[in-house]
Order: sequence, then structure tokens, then C-alpha cells
Amino acid sequence: MARVENGNLNGNIGNLNYYQRDGKTFARKRRGKNKNRAQGKQLQGCLKLKIATHFVSLIGEFIKVSFVAEGKEKQLTPYNSAMSGILNHAIVGEAPNQELDMTKVLVAKGGLVPPINPIMTCSDNRLIFTWEVSDFSWPSANERVMLLAYSPEWGEVNYDLAGAQRSKGTGSLEVSTSWRGKKIETYIAFRAETGDMVSNSIYTGSITF
Repeated sequence: MARVENGNLNGNIGNLNYYQRDGKTFARKRRGKNKNRAQGKQLQGCLKLKIATHFVSLIGEFIKVSFVAEGKEKQLTPYNSAMSGILNHAIVGEAPNQELDMTKVLVAKGGLVPPINPIMTCSDNRLIFTWEVSDFSWPSANERVMLLAYSPEWGEVNYDLAGAQRSKGTGSLEVSTSWRGKKIETYIAFRAETGDMVSNSIYTGSITF
């Protein structure tokens, strides 16, 4: 807001700022918010959302099982619960070079004991997963393994929502032969034989199939 002091105009009118120097009145454009900074933050947010939406959409059927309990606890849908985790923890870098850090992605979240020391290897067209079998009693011993493989280059996933029992110590996942020569990211978790409870997923590494 402009004001007149001793016959001199000082202050803002519209997008101009009036000031005095050496007894003369000058006008300059008002300093506004840093639009480039605001646009940068907006771009970063948009790219994060795009990255997260793409991946969560690919694993949509998987998270209908793997994020049910977490969603109920936070009063979110499984989709929104999975999205929240990725947006807050799994996207790294600055726009326009942001990317998904696969080691930080959770494809399942819950209170069951996660797989202990899981290892993933490849044999023919199958991914072989092994884990340590401890002294789990019923019902933990009957929990089912959940396996997921993701091909970033093809933008495809393959998964098993109810594989081998925890007590078996091993399970496998068949993958498409079209993934030959492509990088695959892999995950493992457990789910209760009945009900919605799952464990947090564990990233079991990447492999060129």
C-alpha cells in the first residue's frame, strides 16, 4: 500500500513499488514469489505422483491382499495405503530425474513376522526363493509365501499370492520367457492362512533373467 510522506510517494500501487532517492520518486516492479521455485516444487510433486501411480497400478491386484490390514488400520484403501508408502519413502532424486528406489518399496505391509534371511536365485524360467525356517508353530508355520517379480523394462509384474507354506523354506515363481535378458526386481512376504494379516515385504534383489 502506498502512502504520501512530506509530499513524497512511497509504497506499492498495483505491481509497482514507489520509493525516494536523492529527492526524486522512482518506481520499480514489485518483488513477487519465486515462481520458478514454486513451479519446481510443483513439477517434483507431479513426477512423484506419476511414478508412484504407475507402479501401484501394476501391482493393483497384489495390494488388494497385501495392504488390506494396513489400510484398515489407517482408514485408507489398500491402494492409497500403498501409494502413501511409496510417495513418502521410495522415490529418490530431484525433478526431472526422480526414480523409484526398488530397495525401499514395500509391496506388502503388516504385523506378521517377515521372511528371515530370504534369498532369490534363478533356474530356467523360474525364480527360486528360500528363507530360514525357525521354530514356528501353528498357525505361523502354515502362513503362505507371497512372491512378486517386476520387469521395469516391460512394465509388467508376475506374482503368487498364496505360495508355499512358511514351514517349507522354499517357493518358486514362474516368469514369462519374454523377460529373457531383462532386469527383474523381486519381493517376498507372508500372509496368514486365513484373514487379512500379512508381513512386511522384503526386497530380495534384482537379477537379469
